[in-house]
Amino acid sequence: MSKEQSTDKLVRPFVDIIRQRHQSLSRNFYIALTSFFAAILLVGFTIIGIFEAGYYLESTIKISTLSVLLVTAVTVTLYFYKRRKLPSFKDMYYQFGREEKLPELTDALDLYYNNQDDNALHKAAIEQNLSKLNSERVQEKLRQYAQNHPLHRFFKQGVISAVGGFLILSLFTFFYPTAIERLANPQTTFTPPNPYNFVIDPGSLTLEHGNSFSPTIRFQDNVPEDIMLAFKTDIEDNYRRRSPEALEQNRATFAPISLTTDGRYYVIMDGFESKKYDIDVQLRPRFEQLTLHIIPPAYTQLDSTSYSYPFSKIQAYEGSTIEIEGLANKKLSELLYISSNLNDTLSASRDSTRENLFTIKTKVGAVDTISFRMRDSAGLTNENNFRFIVDPRKDQSPYVDLIAPSENLRMKSAKPLSLEYEASDDFGLTEAKLHYELQRAFTPEPEKGTLELPPPTINEEQSYQWDLPNLNPKARDQITYWIEVYDNDRYNGRKKGRSQKMTVTFPSTTEYMEELDSKEREVTESLEDVSQSFEQMEKQYEQFKQQLQQNPETDWEQKQKLEEVEKERQEIDKKVDDLNQKFEEIRNEIEQNQAMSPETLEAYDELQKLMKEINDPELEKALEELRNSLGEMNPDEMRKALENYEFNEEQYRQRIDRTLDLFKSLKLNSDLEKAAQSLEELAKQEKEISEEREVSDEEVQQQQSIQEDLSDLQEQLDNIDDNAPDNAKPQVEKLQQKSSKQLDKIEKELQENINKLKEQSSPEKDIDIKKQQQNIQQQLQQQAQQMRSAKQQLNQQRRQVNRAALEYVLHSLINLSKNQEELTKETEPIPTQSSAFVEKARQERNISNQFTILSDSLFKVSSEIPSFSNQINKKKTEVEQSLSRAVELLAERDGSNATYAQRQSLGGINELTTMITSLLDQLNNQQGGGSGGAMSMQQLMEQMKKMSGEQQQINKQIQEMINDMQGNRLSQDQMERLNQLSKQQNKIRKQLRELQRRGQLESGDRVLSELERMSEQMEDAINDLRGGQLDKQLMQRQQNILSRMLNAEKAVQERGKEERREATTAEEREQRASPDVTLEELQKQVRDMINNPDYTSFSDDYQRLIEHYFELLKKYEN
Repeated sequence: MSKEQSTDKLVRPFVDIIRQRHQSLSRNFYIALTSFFAAILLVGFTIIGIFEAGYYLESTIKISTLSVLLVTAVTVTLYFYKRRKLPSFKDMYYQFGREEKLPELTDALDLYYNNQDDNALHKAAIEQNLSKLNSERVQEKLRQYAQNHPLHRFFKQGVISAVGGFLILSLFTFFYPTAIERLANPQTTFTPPNPYNFVIDPGSLTLEHGNSFSPTIRFQDNVPEDIMLAFKTDIEDNYRRRSPEALEQNRATFAPISLTTDGRYYVIMDGFESKKYDIDVQLRPRFEQLTLHIIPPAYTQLDSTSYSYPFSKIQAYEGSTIEIEGLANKKLSELLYISSNLNDTLSASRDSTRENLFTIKTKVGAVDTISFRMRDSAGLTNENNFRFIVDPRKDQSPYVDLIAPSENLRMKSAKPLSLEYEASDDFGLTEAKLHYELQRAFTPEPEKGTLELPPPTINEEQSYQWDLPNLNPKARDQITYWIEVYDNDRYNGRKKGRSQKMTVTFPSTTEYMEELDSKEREVTESLEDVSQSFEQMEKQYEQFKQQLQQNPETDWEQKQKLEEVEKERQEIDKKVDDLNQKFEEIRNEIEQNQAMSPETLEAYDELQKLMKEINDPELEKALEELRNSLGEMNPDEMRKALENYEFNEEQYRQRIDRTLDLFKSLKLNSDLEKAAQSLEELAKQEKEISEEREVSDEEVQQQQSIQEDLSDLQEQLDNIDDNAPDNAKPQVEKLQQKSSKQLDKIEKELQENINKLKEQSSPEKDIDIKKQQQNIQQQLQQQAQQMRSAKQQLNQQRRQVNRAALEYVLHSLINLSKNQEELTKETEPIPTQSSAFVEKARQERNISNQFTILSDSLFKVSSEIPSFSNQINKKKTEVEQSLSRAVELLAERDGSNATYAQRQSLGGINELTTMITSLLDQLNNQQGGGSGGAMSMQQLMEQMKKMSGEQQQINKQIQEMINDMQGNRLSQDQMERLNQLSKQQNKIRKQLRELQRRGQLESGDRVLSELERMSEQMEDAINDLRGGQLDKQLMQRQQNILSRMLNAEKAVQERGKEERREATTAEEREQRASPDVTLEELQKQVRDMINNPDYTSFSDDYQRLIEHYFELLKKYEN
């Protein structure tokens, strides 16, 4: 080894140790600078973060403060860098040698670094100095020197500062992470967190081009005071703001926003902002046009229909074809047809004739929901799928309604049944059938059958005449029938429609008669109810009169009481209408089933006319006049109105009472005839049973049914006297006792016969059983004959009594007429206010009392004779009023008016005599087998024309007399002339009454109403002419008579034309006497009655009185 290498080897360890420490010290110096730099930044960042956490600094402040922090950190670091100067290697070993008192080391290193020449002396000096040093001791002292060096302390201070800053920042970050996040983004200004809890709808959305949406915000807790919507499009720089359109409770709604480009929006709440939401505007695939063509099935014959979008539901008949045409708004890569009835989707076929046009065909079956899925080339789909429902309409089942009969029928015997039905269907009918089941009595299974009916036309009434007698139904059988129709449905097959089931029951005669009896009892109860209601109305009227007497001044209570009377009258009218309807039903049923004899049916017809006359409009008019006069407070008009109402009230009462009594008599006849028919039918059935050769269970059941019917019949006979007339009850009770014993005996024999039938073992009927059945049949027949005989006997006795009573009344009226005429002549010359009027008033009162007795007798007779006209009762009441008025006027010594009233009474008595004579003649004709000829329509027209001409002549003569008088009093010649005119008017009135009786006019008929009004007006005119009352009122009445006569004549002519058009001719029967009843004819009729042995013989005094009466009539006529 050379010497130079030896020196270097000695120096290098010391150099390396010192250099290593120098490098470590240098490194620590820079680490300290970095640490202080980091500590300043960390602490400063934390301090700024504290402010950010509390104040949400703006971006400018954050950037400024961070910049200042960075500058501060750099400045402080530079400051430390300059002030804390890092020593060089040479300085370091100088300081180290000086401080550690190691000059040898310093000298050796100086010699080593400063020896530029290769001088051996230097090398020796170096080696000399180094030899004095211990390397380990130098190294230890160097370590201590480095640790005690100021830069090492600076290093530790820097590291501690950095670690402390890091810990502070870490703790702050742990507690305030959001603040650090915000501070990490100094370029962004953050706002404080929103204190409101809300939901914004719809949030971010994809919006179809051109559409709009309405943002809404819903708050869950508190609601801010100031709410604003901020929005803008991508082509705008600033947000536009708008207030809510509606604010309800916790929900704010903004006006719709329509966008054509993308945009954003958010909501501002009291300065706080929501997150920003994106609006993506796109053009999605959809249909621009969607058309459906519905082609119905061919059998429906319906035209095709079309639907154009928008629609949500279509209806089509099952089997229809649906052709769908859809035009897309853009080119599609895929279009799928989605049906809820298919497990898979179908691809729509593209139409080559037009771009973006697709077609689909499908059939209508079950309910289906159809939608479409579209996809364009960009992959966009129709998220808001359009869908519609296909609602198949079913071909409805046909419907058939059985119109007539409208209810179940009960027939006494089988007769052709007219069926009326109407069938309908939505498209067509192909077939109709009549089904029936005949359930025969005493057989378990019904007989079934079907009849083909002509194919019906839709919604048109069809008729079919069903020959029921061909089925040979018997008593107790029942036929159930219905109609079925079939339609033309080719998709589901023909469907069937069925009508309601109806029945035709054939009751036994006893059952039928029992039902008829029940209906008749209902009529009786209805009549009694009407009578009670009328009594209530009379009580209300009496209360009104009492109030009027106590307080003549009209007040509210009186008017209210009259209103109650009117309401009660209206209720009575309704009840009478219902009564007439019930009676009409009974009468029609009797006529259709021929359940009664012609004589009884004729009595029903007569009574039906009387029932229709119960509701007379005169009572309503009288009540209306009374109400009007009550408002006017005119005493004379009030008195007349009261008298008129009471007169019509009395007439109404008499009609009700008479109808009730007549119906009781009619029901008694009906009950006896029903019993006779029931017994005859039972006898017929028993005869059929006796002719059977073999015994069977059916025969036993038949005998038991006869026994039950007989028991029911006996119960009916026990109640037959409940509503019988009082004068017939003794005979009825005797009949009940006698028939009860006989029927009990028959019932016992029936029971014995039933027992024998049950006990007989052999199928062939025993001869004793057969004889017993024949005996029962004979006894039943005898009982039937007994019932008919009892009925005839009661009717004969009633006719004789009624005829005798009418004859007595007739002869008494003739006597009263003579006395009234003599009294009238004696009264005419008496001077006014003469005392002689007192005696005449007494005589007039005697006549009035005698007439009242005759009037009561007439009413009793009218309650026994249905053909007794209500006009007779009305006339007798008018005569009673005239006689009472004549008595009052005579007592008041009013000569002229008293004479007029006496003449009216005399005319009324004579008119009443004529009516009773005609009634007696009618009764005699009925007894002799004739009922008078009915007048044909042609005869009625001729008679009306003749009467019109005669009435015109009378009116002309009366007008001439009025013109001749010119205010002067009537002369004797004029009085005689007036007397002749009154006779001519009376002759026309008699002709009118004959037309009413023989003109075949129903009650309520227009012509009959005109005839009745004319008859009443003629009677007033006759009284005026007899009293010498010639004035304008008389002439006006005459003109009214002529006008009504012409109207009636016109109505008859129109009816005659209608009858000729219908090619029907009224059946003309032999007419009896001429409608004109002259004095000679009347005398002849009365003499015939006197000499007729069928009438009760009159005494010689009565015969002389009648002859004297006719002599006087002839004298005054001439």
